[in-house]
Amino acid sequence: HTAIVATSAFGKSRVKSALAAEGHTAMERILHEIRLAHDIDEEASVFGAHPGVLKLLTSVSASDATETARTFDLSSGALRMRESVEDPIPLSGGVEITELVFYAIDILGAPKAVRVKLTAESSYKTLNDTRTFYGTAVLRGGY
Repeated sequence: HTAIVATSAFGKSRVKSALAAEGHTAMERILHEIRLAHDIDEEASVFGAHPGVLKLLTSVSASDATETARTFDLSSGALRMRESVEDPIPLSGGVEITELVFYAIDILGAPKAVRVKLTAESSYKTLNDTRTFYGTAVLRGGY
């Protein structure tokens, strides 16, 4: 009986740990890229609905002002980031993203911002867990 309880506790811990780590890392990457951006391609973005798409007009890095575009989207439960026309790279290995919604925040006279809602699900054997992450970032590249 003790072995079953220990195995169950290990499984729950594994599921919760994977969710926390992967969800946090994915959210931090999205928020970092929003902060780096100077504008949003609103025509190519999908706001207020799942699955959301966010296309940022940005620079290669904080130290390289070369213009580029970064797009965040979902494909088969995987969060992806595409830089310009390159192949997308996955940002959510090990967990399934079951909801991704972007909300544009555009207040007259203030910098643009984006609110992100990301729901991740992880499972191990018969154990499942879901966690929702929220974040908001201001586009700082424009000022």
